[in-house]
Amino acid sequence: MPFGAQKALRLWRRAGSLVPALRPSAAALASAAALAACGSGGSAPTQSAPSTSVHSQAPAISPTARVPSATALEHDVTAFWSAHPGLSSYAVQDVQYTPSSLRRVVAACTDATPASSTSSQAQRLLACAPLIYFFYSYGRQGEVVSSIDLADEIYSYAVSGAPASTGAVSILASTLRGWGIPVASAGSTTPAPVNSPEEEGFVRAADQGILAAGAVRILIKGYSEGDRHPVETISAEIGSSYSLETSAHGDATATIRITPEAAYVSGDPAGLIGLIGLPSATAARMHGRWIEVTRGTPEYTDLTTEDTISALPASILPLGVSAVTVRHQTVAGKPAEVLSWRSTADGTGSTGSVELDESLELSASPTHLPERETTNVGNESQTVSFLDWGQSFRVQAPPSAAVVPLREISGTAGTP
Repeated sequence: MPFGAQKALRLWRRAGSLVPALRPSAAALASAAALAACGSGGSAPTQSAPSTSVHSQAPAISPTARVPSATALEHDVTAFWSAHPGLSSYAVQDVQYTPSSLRRVVAACTDATPASSTSSQAQRLLACAPLIYFFYSYGRQGEVVSSIDLADEIYSYAVSGAPASTGAVSILASTLRGWGIPVASAGSTTPAPVNSPEEEGFVRAADQGILAAGAVRILIKGYSEGDRHPVETISAEIGSSYSLETSAHGDATATIRITPEAAYVSGDPAGLIGLIGLPSATAARMHGRWIEVTRGTPEYTDLTTEDTISALPASILPLGVSAVTVRHQTVAGKPAEVLSWRSTADGTGSTGSVELDESLELSASPTHLPERETTNVGNESQTVSFLDWGQSFRVQAPPSAAVVPLREISGTAGTP
């Protein structure tokens, strides 16, 4: 599973109300009937993900004083689009819209159908996430303040009708943070400050080094109390436009391949149900086959923004976290810079959220590339090893005879 903002939720399944946040991209896959084909599907060249870490002093997404109605939001989005012709050719991380696809995404974001569960509430909020990401990135890259204001407006609309007790708002905030978009905590309008010039320098160098390396191999192991062997393992090769990820939890396994043209998801029935989030009937049908998620769809965007190299800095670096300590240590016979901090699983810092103790070992070289991360929650832990930085790789699409387009199974999404 992606190692992004939801990394702890892969392992801490006893976290109750946080479990629906397990995999934002799986939520999108499971709600494909509502969101399928919302992307442009165009072939215009895309731009790299924007650098939106708090170190660049980017404004944080935060609720506006005025919460728009669905009609007002639709009007404001349409008016902004008309006033900025450059948006028709703008693309970021394969999020790109035409007027018709934009209308479909806005309709999904403003869907007034009552949510019957935390999961469905989270899916409605997540329908707004690509819009927030798109307009925030456009404003950040082009210094268009009104575009960031529109992203704030969309965020305000999305969270206005979701009860805080359900955790749906935290799911949206965590998803955006995982995509590198700063989101203000309750009562705040700016990201949390960094600690010291030394800590900021290490993090900035690591941020730049990760993106410059362009590729890395990752091994994740999760341990539960009293277990000497990992209860979950994840191996992944992460690149700028390719990735290959295999997850195993008990008897459940799942694999995700990402190429510039499409993403492919496969697994055994237990993995497709428990790790990907497919309904049981669909999982049984897809055993031994690959679900194809084509470029230009929201589901493809979710996967690429979580499982490619541009997502990694926001996933592992303590961006905007206060009280980070720095220790100069020798690890495995080599000098290293070790950063330690405490955070929460949903990224909000709110009371009652699952607390994480984290440490990150950076190389002592000028690039300060990450070497190992450790996360502890109570008596459970997760280790992430980073290997083979900068070694390029390619991911092949599966045989066409084994591929089933997502649109052909989307009619069963969400059906028990």
